[in-house]
Amino acid sequence: MGRKQSMFRLVLFFGLFFGLIAAESGRLFGEPIVVQGFNPAGIDKRGSVSILSLPDVRGLILLSMERPGDQLVFSLGRLEPQLLIGLGSELRYGGSCDIVGLGWNVPPNQRLCLKRVSEGWILLCGVGEFRIPQGTFRLNRTFAECVKLIKSATPELQEGAARDLGRLAWLERKEPNRQEDATRILIQLSKDYRAGDSVLLGAIEGLGLVSTSQALERLRELAKEKKPVEGKEGSIEYKRILEAISIIAGTRLLGFQEVQTLLSVDEAAELYLTGKSEWVDKCPLSLRITEDKKGTFNAVVALTTHAAEKVRLAAVSLLKLMDSELAKPVLERLATSDPSKQVREAAKSKQ
Repeated sequence: MGRKQSMFRLVLFFGLFFGLIAAESGRLFGEPIVVQGFNPAGIDKRGSVSILSLPDVRGLILLSMERPGDQLVFSLGRLEPQLLIGLGSELRYGGSCDIVGLGWNVPPNQRLCLKRVSEGWILLCGVGEFRIPQGTFRLNRTFAECVKLIKSATPELQEGAARDLGRLAWLERKEPNRQEDATRILIQLSKDYRAGDSVLLGAIEGLGLVSTSQALERLRELAKEKKPVEGKEGSIEYKRILEAISIIAGTRLLGFQEVQTLLSVDEAAELYLTGKSEWVDKCPLSLRITEDKKGTFNAVVALTTHAAEKVRLAAVSLLKLMDSELAKPVLERLATSDPSKQVREAAKSKQ
């Protein structure tokens, strides 16, 4: 099934996303934060999806299948899709939404993730807050907290901490040993867990986000281990490995000096285009663009004259993540004058 996105008025699905939410207070560090009373309607099967507010249209949200494994169920006779809410399911919130005192607030280019466990729904990872009548509860871990939580006996805490650790290690990479320590921890974590384990998926995501040479090497090892037999669909682990590698490849194309020696331009373009998801573009890469808008723009513009078609295609994809006033004239030039029909069509497309 291809990617589908559906837009709905929040008021019509109020109970679907919130129910009567009540957060437990006084939780000790090292215990999952259970969101008591959160009972979204759906099918008792494992799945994941992103729930994103639309900043320019009040009262509307977007259900987005932006990562490998995401799924919505469209039932015969029903206009609206159904969420998959079984054990292990994940709901990722993005943007800001507030209606009748309930809502969420997540920084741009980031997500706040909730996961279904036996006790209910817990805050898994990410950064942001829910505003509810009973109060406001937040998630915004520190690097040191993530290091401690990865040693937890609770798999969900390990998974969430691994994902946050990679994100924070990149953001705080100028701090001594941040990336080195995170890489070492995540590599070991990836070796301690078997296929199908959510902790392994957390380690894979963290390795992509930390974006070091050792992380890339470990992801390539995992890709070889998980590569599907020809003609067979890859596992969720394999798809997430390719997604993680695409973060590093995209960062290379954006011109960040920390990863310039890890991949050639041609190889980076191939890996980025092969593994990227909407989440890769909207979150880690878009967030990295905001660190140096001018520098990343100049780096990508330089790729638009590369001899290889795939490099120019990658450049088009990255330009669409950037400031429209800067990117528009470059995309218009590519849409009319690039020698490749595929590049011209990609530059014309709004997506």
